[in-house]
Amino acid sequence: KLIVDLMYEGGIARMNYSVSDTAEFGGYLSGPRVIDAGTKERMKAILADIQSGEFTRRLVANVENGNT
Repeated sequence: KLIVDLMYEGGIARMNYSVSDTAEFGGYLSGPRVIDAGTKERMKAILADIQSGEFTRRLVANVENGNT
């Protein structure tokens, strides 16, 4: 939760300032292996689903089928 709170308050820069040097190095070293160009494209697709109403349609259908 601490990392998420730090990122929310000040972005990645604040998080990197607040964590240990080892954790910061690990983020720089491993981050590109986790967050790549494909991640950005998938996030754009998710945003498009939200903006188009597709996400809401799927949510409503899910609830109507008895799922929460």
